[in-house]
Amino acid sequence: MLSASRVKPRSSSRRGETDEESDEDELRAFSFFNICRGANVFGMDKEFTRSHHSILLAVVPTNFYSKYPNSVEDPAKENGCVVCFPSSGIAQDTFAPRLIPSRFDSGRVLQWLDNCKNFHQELCSRNLSPVRGLKLIDCERLTVVDGPDRASYFALSYVWGNSKSSPLNDEGLPENPPHVLSDAIAVTKALEMRYLWVDKYCINQDDKETKLQQINSMDFIYENADLTIVAAAGFDENYGLPGVGCRLRKAQVVAKSRNAIIASIPINPQQLISSSRWMTRGWTYQEAVLSTRLLAFTDEQIYFECNSMNCCESVSGPPANQPYDTRTRYKLWFPGNEIFRPIDDMGSGSIINDNLDEGDIFRVFEQAIVAYTARDLRFDSDSLNAFSGIIRKIGRQKIPVMQLQGIPLLLPGTLRFEGNVKPGALTKAWQKLWGIATPEPEQSKAHTSFLFGLSWRHQYTCWDRPPVRPRRRPEFPSWSWAGWAGKVEFSLVASEQLLEKPDPYRPLIEVEVDSDHIAPLEAPETFSPQALRFNAHCVLPSGFSYSETRSGSKALFFLDYALSVYLSEGPESLEQFSQQWQEGQQYKCIYIKKFWIAGTYLESIMVLKSNPDGTYSRIGMLEVNYCPFREFKKYLSKERMSFRLV
Repeated sequence: MLSASRVKPRSSSRRGETDEESDEDELRAFSFFNICRGANVFGMDKEFTRSHHSILLAVVPTNFYSKYPNSVEDPAKENGCVVCFPSSGIAQDTFAPRLIPSRFDSGRVLQWLDNCKNFHQELCSRNLSPVRGLKLIDCERLTVVDGPDRASYFALSYVWGNSKSSPLNDEGLPENPPHVLSDAIAVTKALEMRYLWVDKYCINQDDKETKLQQINSMDFIYENADLTIVAAAGFDENYGLPGVGCRLRKAQVVAKSRNAIIASIPINPQQLISSSRWMTRGWTYQEAVLSTRLLAFTDEQIYFECNSMNCCESVSGPPANQPYDTRTRYKLWFPGNEIFRPIDDMGSGSIINDNLDEGDIFRVFEQAIVAYTARDLRFDSDSLNAFSGIIRKIGRQKIPVMQLQGIPLLLPGTLRFEGNVKPGALTKAWQKLWGIATPEPEQSKAHTSFLFGLSWRHQYTCWDRPPVRPRRRPEFPSWSWAGWAGKVEFSLVASEQLLEKPDPYRPLIEVEVDSDHIAPLEAPETFSPQALRFNAHCVLPSGFSYSETRSGSKALFFLDYALSVYLSEGPESLEQFSQQWQEGQQYKCIYIKKFWIAGTYLESIMVLKSNPDGTYSRIGMLEVNYCPFREFKKYLSKERMSFRLV
């Protein structure tokens, strides 16, 4: 159970060697709470923790408290740990360690589901919305059927992988079903549910129109699901759900005596899920975020998470007969949405909800983009499809955030667009709200928020090596993150900046719907534009220099101010970029906006590359740090220039 290769008596330390210098390990005892990563142990009172008698035994360095001042989890992960607890008397206590059964225990999951449904109505209730053409697997008859009206069902979230699909039989299911499908059907029946939704079999993959319609309903499909089963183990659909079918769980090592049980501690399920293949796939992000309840199968145990709490098999929750206030305390200790909350300070409940103000919901959109773009897609054409459920969910809030090719923008008031909006409907709404026919660019916060959204940048640059180097997705515009493969970032901006007075130097933007139709940014028919028309001030290269830093390396500066460079595409080196920009070759830099961050301004600059047809592509961003705007604006062109961005 424990790695003892380095455990020596403390007396064997070399003469004059202190604990801080020693390279030896020792066996120490800790409270079991030290290993409860998913628990909010800071919310527990001392009297409660002292009443528990479970002991954690871990191999740690002799200099443990100086090397790991906050947690025993890191050394325990490296060298192993066990828990020692009485063989009777604490099995029902909250936070007591439990032995993990070798097979899937449906009774335990049913208790978790009952607790959620009975006591989490405020955060875990669902507003069921009908999905046109919904198909479901009838797990009793083993056939694909039309979903009954308002039917309860489970959904499956898994990794397709590269395995070959078996031909479908007359019932719409594969003749040789993959293990994940047969195991999910078994779990569905064991949890007293009849219907199961699985994308590969409930969406006609050969009917493009039906497939697109179902993809555009992903938000409702996963929101409506009573539970989403997550296959968080393995690399493809043939791995199955450990502990259900033929796939065995990794055995927990257990030693029993007359009065005590000593058992190995499994890896924290949140850690296993976060490092799984499933967690790297683009499609599974929205499947998890949009679901109210998740049941994840790892190689060691199952993990349950809802909008209110999380549970796992290796740690006990409160007994079923506990009063409600204890359950409330338990929800505080084991909060919900621990894995899938884009913003940590949004509070409990769904990460996307009607209680957020426009600044918060805008940041939720941005942080969801950050999390999503860190994942992989097999097909570049899925760049927006695999995120469409998030887009639709946020677009249905009381304060909706709309989007142009994935770039978020806010509209004034509480305008809501569901389904297709008729041309002219927005103009009438503007007249009613503001007394003007259409919003002028300087009067619309859509432009301000859109510029914030356009200021995304890649975490890595064109000078990093694959696979982290950004890569172009030509099916989407270059000015959208959807047009690139690679994780993006946004500057953390105070929400009140979305409502500030318009910057007179900011670009004026129009949307090219087609070659004969130019529309204002706020027009609803422009949500899939061909191009953007920018009327912007250029940043003059005369204020920039490629020079030596204090450390002896070279970097790009604006006057004496530090410059951050985020190029997704470019020449072989930063020096070449600087030289070609100075010479006026193919690169233009346009001023976007100033941000107020951490007590100082940051000027945001978009880098454009000219194309042979006269259009421009966005290839990155520059950010000038700590420069007063009165100095920066001296290097802006007096006249605006027009650019067509594709």
